Amino acid sequence: MKFFLSHLSCGLLVLGLLSTAVSADEILKNEDFKKGLSHWVFYAHPKSKAAVKKHVDKGVLTVEILEKPRGATDVQLIQMVTLKEGQKYDFSFDAKQDTDQKKLLIQTSCLQEGKPYKPYGLNKPVKISNKWKSYKLTFTAKGLVEGNLPTMRLFLGTMVGSIQLRNFSLVEHVVEEDKHAGHKH
Repeated sequence: MKFFLSHLSCGLLVLGLLSTAVSADEILKNEDFKKGLSHWVFYAHPKSKAAVKKHVDKGVLTVEILEKPRGATDVQLIQMVTLKEGQKYDFSFDAKQDTDQKKLLIQTSCLQEGKPYKPYGLNKPVKISNKWKSYKLTFTAKGLVEGNLPTMRLFLGTMVGSIQLRNFSLVEHVVEEDKHAGHKH
């Protein structure tokens, strides 16, 4: 019996190590909004603030923009992150909006208010559907500037209406090996 239990323990330990090796650690904090907007910054330009409402309920952030902002950067959801130069990342989230005619701009950017205002590898408009859909974007962090921490930013300023967001994730990209064909994905 001791022999069986010791081999079972070793087998479980190896399985645990293997599963750890293929899963990536979450970089975002409060990615599921269980703590409201803790670790997130919601920015609305002072001239747009009166026209924006937001609330979190059961892990879903709802943003209502009642009046069209002056520009794309007037309304933002932001979180500071730690990225490594040259590392590939997967950024994903679920979203839906009240119409399907608008775009949500997703960008990793610098935190500073001043220059440089450049993306650190991701600057892509994403058209959000009026039904829940998962979105996944893969990018490589590049051009990081020391002392200018990267942030994940969702620019919401091009829309009027309601958008709902949930299930955010930012992880280092993991290459999975196809066990049957020996191919990497």
